[in-house]
Amino acid sequence: MEALILAYACKTSSAKNIVGVFPYMPYSKQSKMRKRGCIAAKLMAKLFCKSGFTHIITMDLHQKEVRKFISDHSI
Repeated sequence: MEALILAYACKTSSAKNIVGVFPYMPYSKQSKMRKRGCIAAKLMAKLFCKSGFTHIITMDLHQKEVRKFISDHSI
């Protein structure tokens, strides 16, 4: 939550690029449906995008569906 607030503060202060570095991506391990991704991971990707992050650096996303959510939201 604090990262979202900081990204939004940077965005409203006219920052051109905001890079988020997350050693652990929240809700990335909760993919329980086949051929569909986790709803919580999709929501997190949308939140990161809307708060102002232009790039996300993270490690080990575990599920290929989560990678698709992140790339679909232009992060």
